[in-house]
Amino acid sequence: MINLEYPWARLALILNGLGMVMLYPINMLVIERPGWIWSFPSRNMAMEHMLVAVYVTMGLFLIGSARNPLRAVPLIDFVIISGAIHATAMLFDALTMPGHMAHTMIGGDVIGTYLAPVTLALTHPRKLYLFGRQKAASLS
Repeated sequence: MINLEYPWARLALILNGLGMVMLYPINMLVIERPGWIWSFPSRNMAMEHMLVAVYVTMGLFLIGSARNPLRAVPLIDFVIISGAIHATAMLFDALTMPGHMAHTMIGGDVIGTYLAPVTLALTHPRKLYLFGRQKAASLS
């Protein structure tokens, strides 16, 4: 049964999921955009395939969780925290590795990777409980 509560959370889950399922593989493996390819000291196709596999899988789970966002709170929390940590690590690398500033530009993978944690935190079904604004809602 589809839960029609939390429409903004549902929309964020679907859009982020579609982005992970479609944009990661297209930008990294098909178009090979400079802001998505890490080539220091050389390009690592195995790592790129692994990242695409992880993000496509995560995206499919996000899309599925839009049916009932409140039941998917652990997944949402994981995507927020892991995505923020991953994007911050990429930001550090882009700033310290030669020739990788394109990753920090609009359309680059650093900005793209920050989108999920930010939008999911802003539309969290527990009313931004991560930031202490309200008590968490129950799962029932």
